[in-house]
Amino acid sequence: SGSALGAALGIFPVALGMDGGGSIRIPAAMQGVFGLKCTFARVPVDQGFCEFSVSSGPIAGSAADLALFYQVVAEPEAEHAYQRLHGAAPLPPPHCAGFGRCEDLSDVRLGVFGPWFDDCHPEVRSRSKEVLSFLQHLGAQVVPVEIPHLELMALAHGSGISVDLTLSNERRFFDKPGSLEPSTRVQLALGGSMSAGEFLAGCWVRGWAVSFLERLFREQRLTGLVTPTLATLPPPMPAAARGTGESNTTLVMELLRFIFLGNLCGLPCVSMPAGLSAGKLPIGFQFMAAPWDEHCCLRMANAMDVPQFKSTPPGFVDLLAAARD
Repeated sequence: SGSALGAALGIFPVALGMDGGGSIRIPAAMQGVFGLKCTFARVPVDQGFCEFSVSSGPIAGSAADLALFYQVVAEPEAEHAYQRLHGAAPLPPPHCAGFGRCEDLSDVRLGVFGPWFDDCHPEVRSRSKEVLSFLQHLGAQVVPVEIPHLELMALAHGSGISVDLTLSNERRFFDKPGSLEPSTRVQLALGGSMSAGEFLAGCWVRGWAVSFLERLFREQRLTGLVTPTLATLPPPMPAAARGTGESNTTLVMELLRFIFLGNLCGLPCVSMPAGLSAGKLPIGFQFMAAPWDEHCCLRMANAMDVPQFKSTPPGFVDLLAAARD
């Protein structure tokens, strides 16, 4: 969250995030900036950190900064464990092809599962439909699709990321529990309570979901799927949470309504500013591409990088102007 806030305030142009359950996209949406969760294994990271769920990626105040930083951090490492997972063939090289072709989107096909897309706060829904109309005005085609078993896939992601987080923090959880917030200890204890059967069931669902989306993208010739980033407006922080953290499963599941699919299936996803609510709270719009198609995410981000959807928060620092002065 601090990284997205710093980018939104202009304190720094870019930041690197880790996203196992929206930790790039959710802060980006709440702060009105761009956040790109890359394909699983696109950006080399330490394998010891939630290896099955987490992807890394940039957060930035503009699409151009997002693309530049992506090109830097996505440079593959030949000896990295991700390369061994991919097999003998080299990982697809990162690129930004088509980034500048954002005024004509006639070759873009956007999959929309209507009941899922509409399952959000009225202001979020209204803004998201405004974004869809904007993209259609640029030539993008909206393709109605159906995605079954979303609730089951959400549970599979939830169980998987819980186990991953517990495994990554097991020693600290048992040896130094006092160094963790109470809410974090609750989450890690939940992950530790999962049985092997429950974890394997989630893996089977993940395998089905990856195959289903691969077929959906191919048969519908989709460039990507689109949803709001968040189902709700940014929630206020309870005063007590500043001291102890907050364990609020209902709120977490609401925030993850459109988030989990990208993590479960390892898809590249970008959250883009979609304007403000009536109460001046940022709203985000999400585009999910096929694996290794980050260039499509960046092209969509560039198309959305317009004054109509962006805003400058109170306290913004123009470092370049300050340097010139």
